[in-house]
Amino acid sequence: MTSTAPTRANITPRLTRRRSGIASYLRRLCAVRRQRLALVELPPWLLKDIGNTRPKAIREARRRWWDIR
Repeated sequence: MTSTAPTRANITPRLTRRRSGIASYLRRLCAVRRQRLALVELPPWLLKDIGNTRPKAIREARRRWWDIR
């Protein structure tokens, strides 16, 4: 009879993929936060060039770090 209990060899790749996915998500959160903060630093003429305004840029920068919709 064959045992169906998971072995360490079977579990390790799944955990590695999960950790990789979490790390990727955290990197994305950090990148979005840096981009939002950089948006506030742009001069008015560049904000206008990308179709944005100072109040919109400030509102975007104030969004929570986990809000990446």
